[in-house]
Amino acid sequence: MHSPRSSPHISEFHVDVHPERERVRVEPIGELDLGTAPGLRHQLQELRASGFDAIVLDLRRITFLDSTGIALILAEDRVARERGHEFLLISGPPAVQRVLGMCGLLDELRFAGSEPAQLASPAQPETVSQTSSEASVT
Repeated sequence: MHSPRSSPHISEFHVDVHPERERVRVEPIGELDLGTAPGLRHQLQELRASGFDAIVLDLRRITFLDSTGIALILAEDRVARERGHEFLLISGPPAVQRVLGMCGLLDELRFAGSEPAQLASPAQPETVSQTSSEASVT
């Protein structure tokens, strides 16, 4: 009998980082909740500390978003605004957008187009992938 962890349909939360010249696109994959938000928060803090002042959080591969994930998004948006930095979101799937809408955040947060020209180049830069248990960019 297979455990839920070994199922090919269930994957561990991880974050792909796509550094670009002037910004970085951060793509969390899986459920963004109480258990995974601290790892994403740490990753975003490291990127800011590394000198990235333009961060795009790509929500397209988020499968679930709870209040902890919403709080993280709001905190990152606030920090960016206070520092005069850019923090944009790429819209997530309908369920994620619905949650943001129910919280009244769709008009408060800044969204990039679903495929911003500067983020959708055919030759993607190197991707750095991290699981929620990793602490630094490798």
